[in-house]
Amino acid sequence: MHPSNERRNLPRILRHDRVAIQLLRPGEEGPRSGRTINTETLDISQHGLRVRIDHPVESDHYFDLCIELHDHDKIFLLTGEIRWCRPLAEGGFEAGILLHDGEGTDFAGWSQLMIERGEEDASTATDR
Repeated sequence: MHPSNERRNLPRILRHDRVAIQLLRPGEEGPRSGRTINTETLDISQHGLRVRIDHPVESDHYFDLCIELHDHDKIFLLTGEIRWCRPLAEGGFEAGILLHDGEGTDFAGWSQLMIERGEEDASTATDR
């Protein structure tokens, strides 16, 4: 996805937090299939996140995600789908992940936290 093709309708919060990604269904990535990728977020929102990764990944693959926010005591277990992947100028790649609500995930808690953080950001901006 290129910035001119922006389709986000929810605010993004720029963050660098730890995230572990594990492929649910082995695909065409070869030896990386089924492996856990430890990486970091670039930004997060109620329904998605952008992450930095070392190797390209195919879009339309589903992953388990474990997200640890540095200013929150809960680790969120989520399911996501890689929507796009592109190279970064400084090396490596970035990938856009769409989060899915699913049984046994922390999607409801994640979604509520993102709503609260979005409201906090909005109130801070109006207080200036």
